[in-house]
Amino acid sequence: MSVSTWGNTRLRVALVLDNTGSMASDEKIDALKTASHNLLSQLQSAAVRPEDVYVSIVPFQQGR
Repeated sequence: MSVSTWGNTRLRVALVLDNTGSMASDEKIDALKTASHNLLSQLQSAAVRPEDVYVSIVPFQQGR
């Protein structure tokens, strides 16, 4: 088992999440929500201070 520690580097994460109509089938949007929540929970647990992780969430939409 290996253990890593948080360094002096702050993490910046941008999540571009597809919320188009194609995500409505086969419970894709539910899987996206679950995966996003799990990632955010892991990042929050890894951070020593709240400012260690910055997350941007960008909804994806097709341009017309």
